[in-house]
Amino acid sequence: MHRKTSSIIKKLQQRELAKVEENAIQKYASSSLRKSLVDLQTFPSHSLHFYTDVADVLIPVFSTKFSKVACNGRALACVDEEGYLTVVDTRQWLLATPRETDTRSYRLDEFGNTASWRDKAAISILAHQNAVFDVCWLGTMDQQIATASGDQTIRIMDTTTWKQVSCLAGHRGSVKVVREMPCSDGKILGSAARDGNVMLWDMRCPGQSTSERETFSISPVLSLQHIHSPSYSSPIQDRATKRRRASFTLGSQNEVSTSHGVTGLAFDNSSHLVFTSGAVDGAVKLWDIRKNSRYSPAECLSVCHPGCDEGLTLRPHGISSIQMDSNGKHLLVCSTDSRVYLYDPSRLDWGACTILTGGQNMSFYVKCDFSPDGNFVLTGSCNSRAYIWDIHQSTDYFLYPFLEMEGHQGEVSDVAWCHAEPELIATSGDDCMISLWQGPRLVESIKASRCMTASSIHARTLSWESQTKYCDTPNRKRHRKEDDNNRTPSRLKSITEYFNRMSPCSDEKKKE
Repeated sequence: MHRKTSSIIKKLQQRELAKVEENAIQKYASSSLRKSLVDLQTFPSHSLHFYTDVADVLIPVFSTKFSKVACNGRALACVDEEGYLTVVDTRQWLLATPRETDTRSYRLDEFGNTASWRDKAAISILAHQNAVFDVCWLGTMDQQIATASGDQTIRIMDTTTWKQVSCLAGHRGSVKVVREMPCSDGKILGSAARDGNVMLWDMRCPGQSTSERETFSISPVLSLQHIHSPSYSSPIQDRATKRRRASFTLGSQNEVSTSHGVTGLAFDNSSHLVFTSGAVDGAVKLWDIRKNSRYSPAECLSVCHPGCDEGLTLRPHGISSIQMDSNGKHLLVCSTDSRVYLYDPSRLDWGACTILTGGQNMSFYVKCDFSPDGNFVLTGSCNSRAYIWDIHQSTDYFLYPFLEMEGHQGEVSDVAWCHAEPELIATSGDDCMISLWQGPRLVESIKASRCMTASSIHARTLSWESQTKYCDTPNRKRHRKEDDNNRTPSRLKSITEYFNRMSPCSDEKKKE
């Protein structure tokens, strides 16, 4: 007797077919994007130059970020050493002619009329009286912008009125990183500073009014203190560590913590797991912010030392930045040993899945970014170039870049990839200039508007003759011998379930 297929089985089959089609579409999109990236080019007339107020002295740019929805996702926020926040509508900037590349021409006075600046291609506001190291768009509609400064504060600015609405004060060192917690609509922020502390801020908490610009000062709701003090030492370093131990104890606690700053901060998609990176200890740590209280401080769930765990270096190198992709599948760690490490967030202690090599990084200002689909990685470099790697379906353990972008006269510090327009990339360097790289489709639209000069700089494709094949690290071999049934077999299971299963207090206490 023939039995009809149940509706549940049909739905499951349709779901599996949808997954296959989605993977095929993603593979096709990745190949088409790579063809467009090979033809990337930039024009000197499209670059932005940053100068001081007093004289014609160039100032470096520390961070750049593309918006989510503002200006159709093409708004670029830039912060510099003078404390200015500059927001550029890149679409209008590329199509405007004639164009003034000096950002001083777009500065808005404190008592200026914001309505007269709405038709401008850029706007520049003095956000701090000190250098600004990081910037972050807040909210689903980009209704606010957060800036992290060397004055030890984070300031929130409204993108409609361009006025400061609140100030976050609590750090005792220069704030290096500010990030928005996923699915919080800009209400919850995380910050990391040179004082070695990571703080969490809730914008819904009432703040104390200040006389400065009629803003409100908000205190942190959670603080992780001195979480990246040096603790790792290889057998070769044991003697040096014992000699230095006495010198560390002689200094005050504030002096020690200031030198052990936190350089990176990234939220997992679950919002309660936070990844941090250190400048001195060279470690990447995972924290569960739900377990932090006055009587029960937060514990480090997992820790890794890029380079040391893979057996590539004898000592840990500082981490300049970390970045999580939009899907939460990869964690990118940019190290000062001139390598970029790609981790599986659910298996941080297993070691790096892929090592991106070929660049040059000895600076804590070099940062990295993912492409909108998460298949490509973009990083700066100390040799005046930016590099792009293709990590989609790659089986090589050591991966080399396929594209080199040379257009700066100094170190390429920060990079930004536009998620609304995958063919648009921004790079900033020590030459105090921001270059906008465009793909073929954007270049054709610019040619149609007749606002493009003849001179251009093209990205150069790279070919590596000898690539290192896959090799097992000692850390991977050790973990493979353990019982794999207690670990998450794939990314389909949540990272929260993984750590609950690995926690010793999950099932043992129930048995007792």
